[in-house]
Amino acid sequence: MKSIDILVAVRNEEKNVTEFVERMNELAPRNVNINFIFLEDGSSDRTVELLRNLSKNFNNINYISFENKYGQYAALSYGLGISKADAVITMDVDGGHPIETAIEMIKSYLEGNNLVQGHRIVYKRKKFYRTFMSYAYNLFYYMIVGVNFFKQNVMFRLMDKSIKEKFLHHKNWWHIFKTNFRTDDGIKDVYIEYSAPEREFGESKYDFFRLLKLSYKSFLHCCH
Repeated sequence: MKSIDILVAVRNEEKNVTEFVERMNELAPRNVNINFIFLEDGSSDRTVELLRNLSKNFNNINYISFENKYGQYAALSYGLGISKADAVITMDVDGGHPIETAIEMIKSYLEGNNLVQGHRIVYKRKKFYRTFMSYAYNLFYYMIVGVNFFKQNVMFRLMDKSIKEKFLHHKNWWHIFKTNFRTDDGIKDVYIEYSAPEREFGESKYDFFRLLKLSYKSFLHCCH
């Protein structure tokens, strides 16, 4: 039976974690072992306490709490490094990455695909600056670096162990959490389109200036 780790970086997500775990356990195929690894990144609410209690009550829930705020991508990269599962899914708990789509990813993986990338096609009521920054970010990379990230517009993806190792080998890619592997590297990839709803609770951690800073740092690391 295949094992799949669900890697989630969380900060101040106490209102979303429990429902996320319950729905994932409810919808996941019975022919795979699902485990959760939560990477807690400097929460100021009850997220840590909640994760501690969940990990005591459920054998398939683990968490790591960082003393400093390293950021989502750094936390997820750490999670990839410690995962021993046959495959991993990196996603959010706030509803922006639908659990139903994650289940589609698992089914696609069981059919033989080793890289299943989520492609967000609609983001209802998304703030204009976020839409603009996302488009400009991807266009900039395509024009300057020659890499097309337009269909890779989220870090919501499934990677099997071989793809995960390729990703970890390319350390510069950790900072933007995107892949740029050639199709002749033994990769069987597929894109799954989905529409992203509003967050169930709270607001996005990425304001205009944080997105601008992330874009700048990502470009430097990618071109290094």
